[in-house]
Amino acid sequence: MNILHDSIERKFYTFIDDKEYFLEYNVVNDDLWEFTCNYISRIITNLKEINVRESIIEHALNYMKNNNIKLFESGSCFDVRDFIDRKKEIDYLLNYVIK
Repeated sequence: MNILHDSIERKFYTFIDDKEYFLEYNVVNDDLWEFTCNYISRIITNLKEINVRESIIEHALNYMKNNNIKLFESGSCFDVRDFIDRKKEIDYLLNYVIK
């Protein structure tokens, strides 16, 4: 899966079967972001779509880690907060998430 970052539109995204999946973010300040989940306006039950969503979130968090950007968790959407709660063992989450 090829996940891209568009810093102008402030989103991470990919296309699968001609459908765009994306995760948008707001820049709180230069080194602090929060995610919005506008792409999840409907309930996703399809395992393929769940995997796409998880991959985009993980890619975005890795990008943030590599660029020393912290995540404002409480300002982020449910999907991202849920991912973080389930993946607490991932080292970078301990250092890059602000509650």
